[in-house]
Amino acid sequence: KNISSLGGCTAMTFLQEASAHWARTGVHISHYANWTEVADITHRLMAPPVIIWGRCPERMYAVAAGLIRIGHQVIVGPNAGFAWKRYLVGNHFDRSKWYVWDTASGRKVETEPGQEHILIPVETKEEALTVYWGLLQKPGASVSIMRLLSLTPYIACYEKYFGDLPDDWQWFVTTASDLPVRQKVRLLKELKEKWGWDTEGVTIKKARHRDGRLLTTDEFAHEYSTHEARFFAKTPKLVTKKAKENLRKEGMKI
Repeated sequence: KNISSLGGCTAMTFLQEASAHWARTGVHISHYANWTEVADITHRLMAPPVIIWGRCPERMYAVAAGLIRIGHQVIVGPNAGFAWKRYLVGNHFDRSKWYVWDTASGRKVETEPGQEHILIPVETKEEALTVYWGLLQKPGASVSIMRLLSLTPYIACYEKYFGDLPDDWQWFVTTASDLPVRQKVRLLKELKEKWGWDTEGVTIKKARHRDGRLLTTDEFAHEYSTHEARFFAKTPKLVTKKAKENLRKEGMKI
């Protein structure tokens, strides 16, 4: 459900075009001579993960590299995945890696560890599906319905195959509206008792930042994720001219 088989290599070319389409039609960035800008938009907003499954010919290495360049995350397996010559695996516990740049002000904002891996091997179809839903967690999902639609199958899939909650689900929650509807009460209780959040009924009064601070919802929206930094980039090179001026005043060479 909700996963499409692309078939052979020739069919795969349509995926990159479909993912990059939003950069042209939604943000009006031409595909010509703007690869960095297109890939930035695609990676943080549109590109879904891709599963390359089974034995792979040599050309699949080039296909995977092309998918990564346009912003997709690639999952490879089962046995052939461990024969690949390189992996690009993230670490959601390393907070120094998870941040974005507010393109309007140049402010550096810590975010959830979304899209954790770029190229990762797996051993089973259950692991592949769970990793797939985990990689759909994006910092750009600043609208609660987007978080709800990605977090619900991630938690459900993880509990179905591994019998427990994911060890990183709490970092993707910013408001009570992000939580799966049928599990909201249970997850809010988990946030309060295990992670130190301040909840009342089905609402969040104060959220726990990853650095340990207990913040009001307004403070949390400013300090964490992209609710206030809705227009953001993964590199300071793509912020506005005014934002670059602010960064230069802070001593950054840009």
